[in-house]
Amino acid sequence: MTRSRCIRPIALVAAVIGVALPSAAAQKLIRTDDLRLDLDARRGLRLRAFDGDLDLRFGGRLHLDVGEITGDLTSGGSFEVRRGRLHAKGRIARDWRFVVDGDLAGADVAGGGGWRSVWVGYEGFDGVSIRVGNLISPMSMSQAIGSNYTTFAERALPDVLAPGFQTGVLVRLHGRVRPLGRAFTGLATGVFVESLGSEDLDRRRSEHMSVAGRLHFAPFARRKRVLHVGASAEYRDVDQGSRFRYRTRGESRLLPPFLDTRGIAGVRSSTTWGAEAAAMWRSLSAQGEYIEARLDRAAGPNPIFEG
Repeated sequence: MTRSRCIRPIALVAAVIGVALPSAAAQKLIRTDDLRLDLDARRGLRLRAFDGDLDLRFGGRLHLDVGEITGDLTSGGSFEVRRGRLHAKGRIARDWRFVVDGDLAGADVAGGGGWRSVWVGYEGFDGVSIRVGNLISPMSMSQAIGSNYTTFAERALPDVLAPGFQTGVLVRLHGRVRPLGRAFTGLATGVFVESLGSEDLDRRRSEHMSVAGRLHFAPFARRKRVLHVGASAEYRDVDQGSRFRYRTRGESRLLPPFLDTRGIAGVRSSTTWGAEAAAMWRSLSAQGEYIEARLDRAAGPNPIFEG
């Protein structure tokens, strides 16, 4: 039996001096006819110019894990910088967007530190966006929620079955279902390879080509009143000789690996699908997700992972 207590202070780091701001209100640093520069304790440093044709933001996040663990696996206290990210993102000529997000906290079991979101996108079409680069594959609700907004310190265990960061092309469609009033729907799909072309940065440690998609629907979505359902899937064609692996530390980063399959030999492809639901009513919220992954191997049994 293992018991852990983990506390995570969360801070958004725009600049070192950002923590000394007297309030969360934006501080107006520069004001001219063509240029505006603001510093916000929550949103970071923002530069706007040329009547909105250039809008840049610089910021980051710092997540610290502090815990005491007692039990059969390990014992004692521990401290770790879980995430230390710096980012630059913005909009150019109103329709073009970009994000460059780096993690200074080092490698982790989800695919390593270093570069995270690195992409450029076009949003000149109504209800359509196209992104190219290193980004989150559209599979799983938990992956769609940023680490600043997760309910607990870590995502739930089934998240290990989601692909995470991949490099490729992503197309997103979204909009209101007008006959249903306040209902919203969205579809995201794309074609991907391993993150930044590196097998070592991929969650599965595999060289591959994959197709993924996620469909979600909210019958109603109002302030503090939301009902959400969705489904997602990924098919991955795995190159021969790849190390295919599932590995996670579970729901505390301070624990040793909870699940590690090591390398699964002879994996030719994997098929993963999931179903999700979430609801919020004022201060009460609940969400759940089921994910199943099936492996196809050249020889031996074909394992199934689910959670």
